[in-house]
Amino acid sequence: MRESVVAMVLFHGRPLYFVDRPDPHRALIEAAVTAPLKCLSALAEADALGRICPDQQELLDRVAMFRELAAESKCLASYRARNLRIAQQQEREANKSCVDNADKHTKGDSVWIVQRCRL
Repeated sequence: MRESVVAMVLFHGRPLYFVDRPDPHRALIEAAVTAPLKCLSALAEADALGRICPDQQELLDRVAMFRELAAESKCLASYRARNLRIAQQQEREANKSCVDNADKHTKGDSVWIVQRCRL
């Protein structure tokens, strides 16, 4: 539970600005390894609704795009081990250089995975 909260704090802005990153899909997978994306997108939506700014609707649209990409990637409702397996499978299909035994690594090893796999 504590790790999920820490991940939510770490990635709280990801749904708002993931489209600005060079690889939005990778940004999604990085967050999905440790954070529940459904809760993360709800937090980002609350953040956008609480802002008084001229681009509030744009921020809400970005959260909606984040949810759509997460749903398409089948990682909106669940996270951690399942998303790690999804990320590894996608990596293996796209780039055979991913380490095959990465699924043995858990808790806190998202950095290890990101360093060794080009998601």
